Amino acid sequence: MIMGLFDSYKVKNMELKNRFVMAPMCIDAAIDGFANATHFVHYGARAQGGVGLIILEATAVAQNSRITEYDLGIWDDKFIDGLKQIVDYVHSLGAKIGIQLAHAGRKAELPGETIVSAGSVAFSERYQAPHELTIEEIHQITEQFAQAALRAKKAGFDVIEIHAAHGYLINQFLSPLTNEREDVYGSTLENRGRFLAEIVQAVRRVWTYEYPLFVRFSAKEFDIQGNTAKEIAHYTNMIIEHIDMTHISSGGVINRKPDKVFPGYQLNDAVTVQHLTGKPAIAVGMLDSADLALYAHEELEIELIALGRGLLLNPNLVFELAGEMDADIEYPYPYGRARK
Repeated sequence: MIMGLFDSYKVKNMELKNRFVMAPMCIDAAIDGFANATHFVHYGARAQGGVGLIILEATAVAQNSRITEYDLGIWDDKFIDGLKQIVDYVHSLGAKIGIQLAHAGRKAELPGETIVSAGSVAFSERYQAPHELTIEEIHQITEQFAQAALRAKKAGFDVIEIHAAHGYLINQFLSPLTNEREDVYGSTLENRGRFLAEIVQAVRRVWTYEYPLFVRFSAKEFDIQGNTAKEIAHYTNMIIEHIDMTHISSGGVINRKPDKVFPGYQLNDAVTVQHLTGKPAIAVGMLDSADLALYAHEELEIELIALGRGLLLNPNLVFELAGEMDADIEYPYPYGRARK
């Protein structure tokens, strides 16, 4: 009987009951940024279903940083109470919970708002052309991330994940496909990583080092001129002393999709970043079969397995995986009666 994936795992002051993570996925249910009963039920069901860690969906650090008008917000203290209700409920069900702090940049679909980016080129024809950020405005956004982190701490979250993937604002600075700046925030690998590094350092002023901090990256950009796992490892090493794990995904920087996706299609990138940095990586990408999850954990030494679409379809996926692996776990009453 193999128990590794159902053993506990500790990162700083956060101890998880198993190695399964609910990946952050927007559910487009917020009204004016506020969490509501839909979020409460959605995240509560996955906590009840056995995941060790839930990472809340992309949560906006500024009103104009939402991906759509239905995103959760954390740009004001008024959002703390609603988020805290989710945190407390998830904790009562035995899971830990993190929040993904995000700024959409040029991928924001917000009519009437000023959309911003590293440059002034729109994501595609149907998107608004962004305003190119000044250095002063970059510093203001850095502070918005720090203030959002402070609110996350007040709400009781266990971990923060900074969203630097999927073509959103931080990724727009990291990628040579979108960052053509000639100042201290562009033109070289080191300069392109400066915005992320400053955000991480600002967050750490309020989210102190006893608390875990993750960063999510896109390690493939589906263009020969784009970033690869090698560049992502470089960016990770720039902030290596300040973060605890990376979370390796792909795509979203330009309006292009991979030719095909398949179970485990992002695993090699997670392994590469982990190897080049010595920092543990969370793997994600159709890892919702027992065999593949075990392979990633035991053979590739991936510590945490993030589940996305599989958990959307099946809140009890972790229980099913436990059954397939013959893991001796405790099922909450009365759900254990359904185990075959």
